[in-house]
Amino acid sequence: MNISDNSRNIRNCLQLFVNIVYSHDVNRPTSETRTKSDGNSTQSGHHWSLPFILGPLRMEEDKEKSLICTFDCCFHQLALRYAASNVKFRDLIAETAREGVEQKFKSMNDEIQIDSAYH
Repeated sequence: MNISDNSRNIRNCLQLFVNIVYSHDVNRPTSETRTKSDGNSTQSGHHWSLPFILGPLRMEEDKEKSLICTFDCCFHQLALRYAASNVKFRDLIAETAREGVEQKFKSMNDEIQIDSAYH
């Protein structure tokens, strides 16, 4: 199915699956150290670039055979390794995928907000 066939089902989607997958075809994550000063103190941290590819919307059956809107969000394998050992990085991947899906819906002239508590 293509997106135009699925668009009539989008408004009926009460659930959304986002599968996090990996491929070596996606660029590796990179980071740079940044320093922030507020006058009283200085903090440094990492600023990440996290490339991903978001697949097209498709309908997939859940355990009860209901159709669910589904996306695959593909990162480099190294990003998933980082996520497995670092909760903050896992949250960054979940947030990146969530924002990607929201942007995809927006590009299809349909806006959604995904609760960030679910991941």
